[in-house]
Amino acid sequence: MATLGSRLRSLRTEKHLTQEGVANKLGVARATLASWEIGRREPDNEALTKLAEVFGVSVDYLLGRTDGPHGTYLPPGAWPVGPMVRVPVLGVIRAGLPILADEHIDGWELTPADEVKDGKYFYLRVTGDSMIGSRIYEGDLVLVRQQEEVENGEIAVVNVDGENATLKRVYRTNGELILQPDNPKYAPIIIKSGEARFCGKVVEVTFKL
Repeated sequence: MATLGSRLRSLRTEKHLTQEGVANKLGVARATLASWEIGRREPDNEALTKLAEVFGVSVDYLLGRTDGPHGTYLPPGAWPVGPMVRVPVLGVIRAGLPILADEHIDGWELTPADEVKDGKYFYLRVTGDSMIGSRIYEGDLVLVRQQEEVENGEIAVVNVDGENATLKRVYRTNGELILQPDNPKYAPIIIKSGEARFCGKVVEVTFKL
């Protein structure tokens, strides 16, 4: 059975990377990576996720739980319900006051292909509590369908000034855009329709128990 260390060594060798080169990508010391490869130490969850991104494989593959580079572990007696695809997690979105929209890829989420077959999708991780009335809490992932228009009452990712984005329920009235929180302690944000750009519509919320 493959071990984490053996998988790391094999992947690094296949990609013709040095320990120092991989360590620099991860922001760790070369000695730390070397200790992972020989099994003396194990990376934490954050480092595992970064390793999977660097090598383009799943965390389950690194851990030896599956022999498919992009596969996920299934417990005994379980079976996949259909093909899965990797959807990028882009930065963080604040469910509160707008903050800088940092749209770099922070990771990947495996998602049923049928759920994202009709367009371009991405995930954003939520901070803040202004949408708790819609069961969107701090740390949740929202699955967003990339689109330039949304209907009244839908929850959208809205770029409000070219730089800052926020997550709100959207309403239009008299040439203005009302970005409505689902938490009574927050006031709505009202801006001119032409000053905002829709990044996409929230279609699903993923949370951990």
